Formats: sequence, C-alpha cells, structure tokens
Amino acid sequence: VLLNPDIDKLFLKWKQKFGGIFTFWIGPIPMVMVADVPLLKKYFIKHGDMFSGRWRNFITDHMLDGFNGVVQTDGEKWREQRRFSLHVLRDFGVGRSFMENKVMREIDRFLDNLDLAIEKNDGIIEPDKLLGVCVGNIINDILFSRTFEQTDKDFLEMQHVLDQQSQLVTKPINGLYLTLPFTVKIPVLNSSWKKLTAVRDTFWHFLDAQINEHRVAFDQHLAEQNEKKSCHPVTRSNTGSAKDISTAPLRAYRISESENSEEDFEFIQNDENRENRQKSYATETDSAQEIDYLDSDFTYVYMKEMHQRKLSGEMGFFSDVQLKMLLLDLFFAGSETTVTTAKWGLVLLINHPEIQKKVHEELDCVPNRVGMEHRNRLSYLQATINASQFMQTYVNGVETCLAEFGFRGEHLTQLGQVSP
Repeated sequence: VLLNPDIDKLFLKWKQKFGGIFTFWIGPIPMVMVADVPLLKKYFIKHGDMFSGRWRNFITDHMLDGFNGVVQTDGEKWREQRRFSLHVLRDFGVGRSFMENKVMREIDRFLDNLDLAIEKNDGIIEPDKLLGVCVGNIINDILFSRTFEQTDKDFLEMQHVLDQQSQLVTKPINGLYLTLPFTVKIPVLNSSWKKLTAVRDTFWHFLDAQINEHRVAFDQHLAEQNEKKSCHPVTRSNTGSAKDISTAPLRAYRISESENSEEDFEFIQNDENRENRQKSYATETDSAQEIDYLDSDFTYVYMKEMHQRKLSGEMGFFSDVQLKMLLLDLFFAGSETTVTTAKWGLVLLINHPEIQKKVHEELDCVPNRVGMEHRNRLSYLQATINASQFMQTYVNGVETCLAEFGFRGEHLTQLGQVSP
C-alpha cells in the first residue's frame, strides 16, 4: 500500500472489488477503510463521538513527546485543552475586526515585499517564503506577541523545516518505522528518520526559545507580586477570605504600541501610501483597549492558567510539555494549511487569467480598503476561493474506534483503526 504511487486509485480499485468497507494491512496493523460517502456520513457524522479517538503510535509519540498537544489527543485531555484554546483565541479576537486589522497589517507587509521581489528579479518570483513569513507572523503574534522580518534567519529556517516535514511524513519508509520501530537504529534505513528527528528538534528549539523568554518574565512577575504581598497587608473580601493577587497584572500596555514602531515600516519607505497606512494603524493603536501583561498572548495566558491551577491543586492536563506541544499544533496546523491553500490559489489564478480578471474587477468595485464587511459584496471572489479549495487533495486521518462497533454486520473492536 505505502509503496503505491497512486494510492487513491488503489483504494478505488479495492472499493469496486470489496465494497464500501474493507480492511487492508500496514505490516501487522489492520486498517478499516470506509470508502463510501453515505457510510461516511452515517458513521463519522452520526456516530462521530465513537470515532473521535486518535491513533497513538511510535511516530506520533516521537514527534509529540508522548500523548500531547490537541491534534493527536482524545478523551478528556482533548476536550479540556481544545475548550481552553478556543476560549483564549476568541478572547484574542479571532474572527473579529481586531484580528482582521492584525491580519491586514501582515498582508500589507507581504504585498510590499512581493513588489520589491518582483522589481529585483525582473518579474520572476517564488512566493513561498513571503507567504510563509506572512502567515507565520500572524500566528506567532497570537502565540508569542512577536513578529519577524522577511530576512530573519531563524524564522526562514522554520518555514523551510515546515516544508521538509510535509515531505518527510508522506514517505513510504515511515510504514517500516511504524511497524518495526527497531529499524530507526539501522544505518541507511534510518536516514529518513534522522531527517524527521532533525525537523522535530528544530521545531522544539524554536518553541523552547520563546517559551523560556516568557517563563523568565512570568516568574519575575510572580516574584514582584510576592514581594508586594510581604510588604502590604492582604486585601480581604466581604466574606473575610484572602484575595489571590498572585496573577495581578504587572503592567498595562496598548496593543500594537511596539508593533507599529518606525522599524515595522522600513520595508515601505518608498511606498507612496506609507503615510496613509501609518495613520490607519495609529488610529487602530489609539482605539485599542489596554490589556493585562499576562493576557497579551496565548503562552502567557496558558502559564497564568497553569499557575492558578497549581495553587488550587487541580492541574488537570496542563503542563509545560503540553504547552509546547499545543503551541506546535497551533503553529504547524495554522501555518502549513493556510500557506498551502494560498499557494494553490495563486497557481490556479495564474493558470486561469480570465477568472483572475473577474476577481480583480469585483475588488475594484469596493471603495477604500477591502475588509470582511465587504464579504457579501464579493460573491465571485468567495466562489473562487471555494473552488480552489475543492480542487485540492485532502489528507484523511486515521481515527480510533473508542468502543466495539458494528459495520454492516462486520465487527470492529475497541481501539481499532478506521480511515475515511
């Protein structure tokens, strides 16, 4: 199976021969394939909770340091960490106008750097790195309150290893590592495994550096708060119980105060629209609400939650390892999928100039700056985006059945692997 260059055609052939449900084997591991749309809806939608388990194996444990993160976890750990993550992201304005402003700022930077690249290379460009930094900055700003320039070596290395991982995880040799883990120690056979491990270590190093910076600042904040407690009486509520001030804000600052500094606009020094953009972002800065230091990004909020849970003695599934793997999931899942979608969108528009022209004409009908509020007026653009996504190949995952279940008379055991 893993050595077949057209695995999708192989599955279609087996479907015609064996029906909509059949079993194939990866070494000693049985996999149940559901290759029928009505059955997919029946089992994975109607009984979605039954198939919400994740396939834990040698490779996922190696990449995620065990059963961590949110993509490859299930059960109570998945529910707790997913609920917390969604809550924090909503508080940060994901899907709202404030987040749109942050996204549009990075898009402006992307477009200006794209223009510079076109001028420098006589119209021939590779937008991969530009797109990677643009999308990566948006995500990294949410996770760590930090953005990078297009020339930042560490961030460019991250984008490179993202591409590497996408290629390495699809190699057929992984089936050998999956079924016979001892082969990762055999020379020559383990060359791909060494590359995969190097990619993992690069990810971890990138995350560790930023987490450690946050940890130092967080611990310093707690030390200052403890010092204040020892110097001043503890305030008490009406009931007489002491109020916990260990996570009180260290200081307040305005969102985008540092982000909209002069350095951020160096890349558009020759842009005639620079003055207007600065005015736009200055307005955004002036209207931004002041927020707590420890509520400025996802990492600080997670550390704050861990500290509060430690004081209460109810840690749940919060831990330093879980934080790092959760950040890895959020960064990789958000960056890789968005960049891939954008790259394919560009390819399709280049190969269909007539559609590109219609999209451009529709955008020209929107006065001033295009934003989410104009979405209802951009029906052709929306249809184009939807069509480009339909033309892509989606990667199906392997789910684990959490209880014994019957497939049209066939018995599926608990913890059995099922793939749609």
